[in-house]
Amino acid sequence: MSKPARTQALLRTHKADGYVLTVQKRLLPQTSGTTSLELMLPLDEAPVPQRRYHADIAQVSLDNGSGVRLLFGQKRVGGKGLRSLIVVNMTPEGVRGFLHSCEEFAPLLLKFLERNGIPTTPLFEVDDEPEQTVSLVVNLVAAAQAGREVVLDMYHMSAWSLREVRERGEVAVDPVVRVDLSAALAAAVLVELHKVQGSLPEDVR
Repeated sequence: MSKPARTQALLRTHKADGYVLTVQKRLLPQTSGTTSLELMLPLDEAPVPQRRYHADIAQVSLDNGSGVRLLFGQKRVGGKGLRSLIVVNMTPEGVRGFLHSCEEFAPLLLKFLERNGIPTTPLFEVDDEPEQTVSLVVNLVAAAQAGREVVLDMYHMSAWSLREVRERGEVAVDPVVRVDLSAALAAAVLVELHKVQGSLPEDVR
């Protein structure tokens, strides 16, 4: 999720779910005739994830149509295969929210690459897990770019937090991981996410 304008936030420790942020809520009509709740969170006020990972490869894959897995890894130096891998599991709602928040970020990123003659980095086909593999759950992503560098700050809102947001107007977020990667690789991930979006459940496309 690209970082929104700064708004007031309550930064206090939540006993189970991380840090509490005030939210802005908006109901969005869906093609199915129902409505969904869109949350605008000031992630620029949220704590930076303490866990940090540098990725030089990435893969995007559907998880049986129920969500998306983002794989970020590090290649071995002077050899084949991967040194380490993190598997980021995202719900369909999380993917939709991330892409919606990147409506301005993604075109600017692609224009930067085109202007500087930088091709997007091909996505990697991960066919074997290295010993150092970690699986994470994420449903919020904040993206930022500086030249050829991109950072993805990833967070998670638990089901308990989402249950309370309608009444309290605030939600607890848990910082998960910060992924550092090249602008060319980040662009490839965004392009592929747009491609798989049509395969997500219809009510959250």
